[in-house]
Amino acid sequence: MPATQITSSEPSAPERLNQLLRLMNIEEVYYVDDLFDYDPLPDVVSHAKDLYAANKKDALEKMFGKGIKTNVPNVEIFGNEIEKHWEKLGGETKKEIVSKMSTAVFDSTDYDRTSDLKSYFPKGTLKTVNPDDWHSIFSGIERKYKSSQKKVLILFDQELKHAQGERFRNGLTTGTDLIHSARQSKAGKNIVCALITHLIAEVSKELPERDKIVEESGGALSKNDFFALTKKRINQPEKLCDGIKKVLLNEYCEDIKEQATGIIEEAYREVINKLHRLDTYDFDHTILRSSYGEGVWEVNTLMRIANNLYDQKIKELMVKKKFAKGVNPAIKRAKELSDITFKVPASHQPYKEKLTLRHNDIYHSGDHINKLHLPLENGDVFKIYEGSGQGLYILVAQECDLMIRTNRGGSGGVRTAKTAMLLKLKTFSLDELERDEETHFKNSGMVMHFYANKFKLEYFTPGKKDIGIVLFNSEFRVDLNALDLTVFHPDGKAEIDLTVGRFDTDLVSASLEMRYEKLLKHYIKKNKIISELTPKLSACNKPTKQQILSSMGCKLAPLHNIGKATVYSTDKFNFGIKRIMRLKSDGATYLLDRYYKHLSRKAEPHDFVS
Repeated sequence: MPATQITSSEPSAPERLNQLLRLMNIEEVYYVDDLFDYDPLPDVVSHAKDLYAANKKDALEKMFGKGIKTNVPNVEIFGNEIEKHWEKLGGETKKEIVSKMSTAVFDSTDYDRTSDLKSYFPKGTLKTVNPDDWHSIFSGIERKYKSSQKKVLILFDQELKHAQGERFRNGLTTGTDLIHSARQSKAGKNIVCALITHLIAEVSKELPERDKIVEESGGALSKNDFFALTKKRINQPEKLCDGIKKVLLNEYCEDIKEQATGIIEEAYREVINKLHRLDTYDFDHTILRSSYGEGVWEVNTLMRIANNLYDQKIKELMVKKKFAKGVNPAIKRAKELSDITFKVPASHQPYKEKLTLRHNDIYHSGDHINKLHLPLENGDVFKIYEGSGQGLYILVAQECDLMIRTNRGGSGGVRTAKTAMLLKLKTFSLDELERDEETHFKNSGMVMHFYANKFKLEYFTPGKKDIGIVLFNSEFRVDLNALDLTVFHPDGKAEIDLTVGRFDTDLVSASLEMRYEKLLKHYIKKNKIISELTPKLSACNKPTKQQILSSMGCKLAPLHNIGKATVYSTDKFNFGIKRIMRLKSDGATYLLDRYYKHLSRKAEPHDFVS
């Protein structure tokens, strides 16, 4: 069914933020910034004097109005005039002047962001603090929270250049220094810190900038000490509140990762030791002979053994170290926070990283499978980029039909099947698919019928919620000789150029080496026949020539009009198709099962009453 729309009765972003604070047992929030008690007059006078010295009277009038005196003897007297003029102005007018100042002189947006930030928190929760007063205030915070069951959230600005105290002048102390001090204090375990700064330009830069700060701290700070936010979030309640949520989740996230990393690293070391202990006798039989007989790349067998050892060791260590007991309390608390959601588009960075991770969980990258020259598999995704039927297709075939054996005596490098099935695949955005589902539901009353002849591939495009739809009724039987060429091209293209050097068969297994040799002979033979036949076809028209060439097997799909009409061009064969990625084994097996069920479906007897 189409996605349910969020109703107007949903709690507002500040209300949901309040829920987060209550879950974390936070009653106080401090915001440490140097602009709360900041008098902008010195910067205003300095900027005005620069404009006066540059004879930019129009800019001065635009900023201060026509009432300002510019016909004075020198720049110092003009500065005095600005100070007198400033004293006569109201607060709103002063804000307008400040907002017109160059951002190179003063980040005017910081001047009035605080009122917006306060409005997102429960009344009286957010307390603003000037850096000069911070150390005395923090002494009270430390006493209050060092033995408390409650926590305190502190937001620090990074640049504190407008603070008046000696320690802050010329950037001697920054927000990250204050974070380090707070986290190392006696109350550190109950202090949640965030760095919120205009120095981070975009939300997508928050994590990289945090990582950079941690690295440059030389070990003084760690990732679980703080989370970094851009001040641009303050302009959008949903983004700001979701940012605070990420701040609250951060320590749980880093703690769980640290515990998991410890087990992963130990398991990794154990597996390496076990592989080193794999002796020559085991290697001969288990890796070499068993793989060779089945036409499997020996490295795949070795990796399969390593993965089995790794999986076994991970579970063993999880039991030994009581991993579940260590992480589950943190996971449960984090889940409570995670369940409170904010309306931030999933396609926005860095939010879309989860979409990329999910894509990688379902699909293998075409770049990897092609450059490793892996053999064709059920679930391989192809793109026809030249000729008819341009678009995406997915391979469906039994593994045994695609298996290439390594038997010697002339039979190596062949497989049972000569052809395989490609199914048409179309991509939709989530919104497009929901609209199509809704239209279908209105017409038929059942969305399930919409997928009767289709298969859904979720997260098809990295970083997006795009859906791939496999069309079972749009099937094309293709020549595996042509499709196999994709294996021997680093870009996954189904082409072979007989004028260039041979493919480096050291890049593939013995079975694929034999397959390449047979394909090479196959296309050399076809090339010779076509070369000898070409002069005799000179009198034929183009359609007749194409028909003759197709009858010789020079076509991607002999029974269908897809791919290039003319694949041959003087010692070269190019079928206009390439392999772009692979649906992983579980998904590919399910797809094949669904397809076979589609083929074997029964028709219900018709209702002769109606």
